[in-house]
Amino acid sequence: MAGGDFGLYQLLGNRFEKVPVTFKSVSWEQGIQSDGKGKTFLGTDAGLVELSLTPGQKGFAERGFSQRPGSTDPGAYGVLVDGDAVWYGCGLELRRMDENGTRVLGKESGHPNRPLVAIRKDSSGNLWVRSETEGVFQLPAGQTQFRSPDRSMHGSSMDGVLPIDADGRILLPSADGLLIREGKGWQKIDRSAGLPGAVFSALEDRQHSLWIGMAGRGLVQWRGYHEWENYSSVSGLGSDMVYEILLQDRGVMWVATEGG
Repeated sequence: MAGGDFGLYQLLGNRFEKVPVTFKSVSWEQGIQSDGKGKTFLGTDAGLVELSLTPGQKGFAERGFSQRPGSTDPGAYGVLVDGDAVWYGCGLELRRMDENGTRVLGKESGHPNRPLVAIRKDSSGNLWVRSETEGVFQLPAGQTQFRSPDRSMHGSSMDGVLPIDADGRILLPSADGLLIREGKGWQKIDRSAGLPGAVFSALEDRQHSLWIGMAGRGLVQWRGYHEWENYSSVSGLGSDMVYEILLQDRGVMWVATEGG
């Protein structure tokens, strides 16, 4: 499926066809999520919507979820299917819906009280959200308060979905390159590693290559993602001509180049 301000379309054969629905638009950043059991959840201008196939009938059955009384914004934004639960940004709140009901996290939980357009959960169980205007926030596993990532990273994230790789690491596109969450810190992939500028998006494919969408510089493929790294004079070597490499105890490496 594909959604946006133009509504909702489904790929049938080699052609997209418009799906007849009651809402007008779908959140473009992370507005379509499937539970793998025949249900699709959509963040729309009319709120959270569930589509399901009806046995023996054509088309989808549509189910909407009511908003809280007094809500000033009926729309739903980022959507995340997390096992049997669904997280979604609704107005200025974050909601978690499961078979036991709906839990609402408002500004008292520490998130920026802005529409949340992207929601992800990493392999450690930490919840990550990106607001429309205030950047990225993290809800650590087992805690009740959101917090901003390291101060040095704050504000560097760019617009778009929060990518996550096959091992559950959060990837943050930024104006300075790509930030990869490693444990409690960040690995920064930038010009020193051969990445030429600002990053808008990233995606790991089935062969574990990382595809990186650049700002005005096209598409970059990182083959051997997390298996191979590249070092050059941009990384601090005296020259790009390397004659010999010696690895010593404790992980110390000596590199002999044309420049010393």
